[in-house]
Amino acid sequence: MGHKVEAHVERRNRDDALESLMSSFNTLDVTDSSATEQPQLANQTGYLSVRRTSSEVKEYDFVEIKTMAQRKSVDWEDFYPQIYLSQTASLHAAFHARGQFVTIEKHSLNHSDLAVWKTSVEKSIGKLVEFLRRLISTLKTPGDGPWALVCTGGSMKLYKSTEAALPEAILSKF
Repeated sequence: MGHKVEAHVERRNRDDALESLMSSFNTLDVTDSSATEQPQLANQTGYLSVRRTSSEVKEYDFVEIKTMAQRKSVDWEDFYPQIYLSQTASLHAAFHARGQFVTIEKHSLNHSDLAVWKTSVEKSIGKLVEFLRRLISTLKTPGDGPWALVCTGGSMKLYKSTEAALPEAILSKF
């Protein structure tokens, strides 16, 4: 299972690092994400510098970075599950107006204001774990199958299938 870390905060110079990050954001332009040109990560005006390191970083220093238009607000329903599952300690939301970054909001995931999202995610994960336990138990039943897992109207159901999981033309290649 992979995990991507976008940033981490250095404990020694946290305020300086955040100020530097904000300064870097202010020199960036927001462009169409479908552009084919790869961004250059050089130490030039308009670009963020990237420092690769082999030193260990504590998980509680990880930061999720989101960029969004200033007119929007942080969509916790969308962001919180990913951040919770990756156990990222904080979210830094950089807001831009017409291509210029104007502010960064810093949110600690342990803040009491986010308790409702934490409870919701934990409840959903609990349901997922129970579903997967039942699914695995059912699939381990000898002689049964093949199976089809179908989601209809937000409800997942397991059906015994009358057809093979894959056509014989595909299965014969393995």
